[in-house]
Amino acid sequence: MQAHGFRKFFKSECERFVKSLYVEILMGHATGVTASCMKPREEEPAEEYAKAIPSSTIMKSGREAKGESELKRLFLIASGKFSKEEIHQKRLAELPYDELQKVLQERLESISNNGKRQIVVPIDQVKNYLPLGCDFHANLGNGDAVLKLPI
Repeated sequence: MQAHGFRKFFKSECERFVKSLYVEILMGHATGVTASCMKPREEEPAEEYAKAIPSSTIMKSGREAKGESELKRLFLIASGKFSKEEIHQKRLAELPYDELQKVLQERLESISNNGKRQIVVPIDQVKNYLPLGCDFHANLGNGDAVLKLPI
């Protein structure tokens, strides 16, 4: 599913700047009858692709940062562990990769809690569980807290 997303992103961005025939060639697709009628020089698809490089590159500045955020959003949706609304409300796609990894790991841990409806965590860790949908239930007074799981 992720590979399809990358290919779709590449195709959509490239077609804004490059002829569809060249995009199909760059993606390794068969071009049918057109292949026998039009045989571009080997350099032509590469020269055309150069026009689309800025829009199809995912980096960490300006417009490219939006592409990175969109990639994270698609990944979170594909994981099946977060709803689109939850991703949007909690701005999960804007988190740095290390924090995003922690959030996803915590979500997976809370989901795999064998049907338990509550967990006990150190009181100083409560804030890490709230974005995952857990609710504070009680302070045990010994440095631990009880949280209600979202599921």
